[in-house]
Amino acid sequence: MAKRERLKIAIASDHGGYGLKEYLKLKLAKDYDIYDLGPSSSERTDFPKYAAAVAKFLSADKHSVGILACRNGIGMTIAANRFPHVRAAILFNDKAVMRARRDDDANVAVLAADYFSRAKNLKFVKRFLNSEFNTADPRYKKRVSMLGKLCKG
Repeated sequence: MAKRERLKIAIASDHGGYGLKEYLKLKLAKDYDIYDLGPSSSERTDFPKYAAAVAKFLSADKHSVGILACRNGIGMTIAANRFPHVRAAILFNDKAVMRARRDDDANVAVLAADYFSRAKNLKFVKRFLNSEFNTADPRYKKRVSMLGKLCKG
């Protein structure tokens, strides 16, 4: 039996999510290939460039997923969703995590460091990584296809 390739995770944050990003890297490194796209410290920085870095990574490797962390998740989500092939979702409860993956094929988990503990955010991420898109229901496939076309204008 062929060895299954480890999932690649591109992870980034701004200064407000830096501590959470570092925590998640440590917790996930055993089971996943982690690509830290910055920042390298908690010094004040601008979130759009890090959301863009993760989005570009996913555009180059469509089988990978992304994790973004900031204070509230909103700016990161807006920035990441400007890129083709990116479906970023803020994870704020178990039902939202499940639906983001099952119904919308989300490939970027966005985390709000100010609103949830590191342990709770890790729980959201693990559920996200262990959930799959519902390919059996054609309405979800149709909707995800429609999302992709929105980026083409």
